[in-house]
Amino acid sequence: MPKDYFEKFLNSYFDLLWKSPAYLEIVSNILKVGFESRRQWNKNMESALTIFQLPTNRMQQRILYNINTLLNEWRFEQDDVKDRLSRIEEELKSIKNLMDITEKK
Repeated sequence: MPKDYFEKFLNSYFDLLWKSPAYLEIVSNILKVGFESRRQWNKNMESALTIFQLPTNRMQQRILYNINTLLNEWRFEQDDVKDRLSRIEEELKSIKNLMDITEKK
C-alpha cells in the first residue's frame, strides 16, 4: 500500500462530501441557526444592558459620534476666536501707533 493512500482517500472523501447538496444544506441550516441565535443573544443582551442603564454598542457609537462632532465644532470655534483675537490685537496696535503719533505732535 502506498504511503499517501490514506491522504488520497481523505481528499477524495471530503471532495465528494463538499459537493454533496445534502451535506451543504445541513451545514447551511446549522449556520443559519447559529447566526439567528447570535442575533437573539445580542438583542437580549442589549435589552439587559438597557434595563441596567449600561451603554450598549449602539449607544457608545452614538456618544462617540456626538463627542467627535462637538470636538470639531469646538476646534472650528476656537480657530474663529483666535482669528478675531488677532484682528483685535492688530487694531489695538494700529490705534496705539496713532495715539503715539498724535502725542508726539
